[in-house]
Amino acid sequence: MRTSVQDEPNTLRGYETIFILRPNATHDGIALVNTRVRGAIEQQAGKVIELTNWGKRKLGYEIKKELKGIYLFWKYLGTPGIVKEIERTLSLQDSVIRYYTIKVDENLN
Repeated sequence: MRTSVQDEPNTLRGYETIFILRPNATHDGIALVNTRVRGAIEQQAGKVIELTNWGKRKLGYEIKKELKGIYLFWKYLGTPGIVKEIERTLSLQDSVIRYYTIKVDENLN
């Protein structure tokens, strides 16, 4: 049986996660969520490449009774289990109303 590079335990992959916070989130609240996400990435031996706050924008449709939200974009490297941990961390935050992660590259070392 052959194993691919994708199956190697320490193979890094590139991911992008966008999450939306409630529009009434304070700067401290945003910083708290960012600190927890960064901690989850570092705990999984990942590396943050980019963090961008896209600001408050109108949502395409109502989400959890909100019409606007604060968008945050993260680009990072990590092993396959990192996404599960980040999304678990985001799901525990009351200010997060939606999140979405995509894999943009794989087999990075």
